[in-house]
Amino acid sequence: MKLYSLKKNNKIGYIIYSISFQSPLEQLAQIEEELSREHFKGDVYFDFLLSNGNNHNRYLKAFFDGQKFNLKTFQVVDKPMKQLIKESNLFYTHNPQLLENSILPRSVKFMIKKGYTIPKLSLSLPTAKAGGF
Repeated sequence: MKLYSLKKNNKIGYIIYSISFQSPLEQLAQIEEELSREHFKGDVYFDFLLSNGNNHNRYLKAFFDGQKFNLKTFQVVDKPMKQLIKESNLFYTHNPQLLENSILPRSVKFMIKKGYTIPKLSLSLPTAKAGGF
């Protein structure tokens, strides 16, 4: 079963969307084959909404050299560009059936189905105070 959807965007390049709770990275070789057939070379964005949730590691970016990904270039996109967020929102709004096989809570699924932009969650860890808890 294919774990991703590959979409070309004229402004961004290619975006790989998760289509279930399983990570598209499990099929990286298959993604490389598809991109090679397209004769593409450049940055590729990954949207892991359904497998990672709407967290700090939702988006990744990596360089594809025309045959393979350079594994050293994989990086979390801390501040995704507006166009990437817009394309992601459109993709999941137009494919609401994909949301059912995800790790997302019902409230987030509802917001996406209604076309709302879901706010990015921030990662904040509690800090311990001197002298104990």
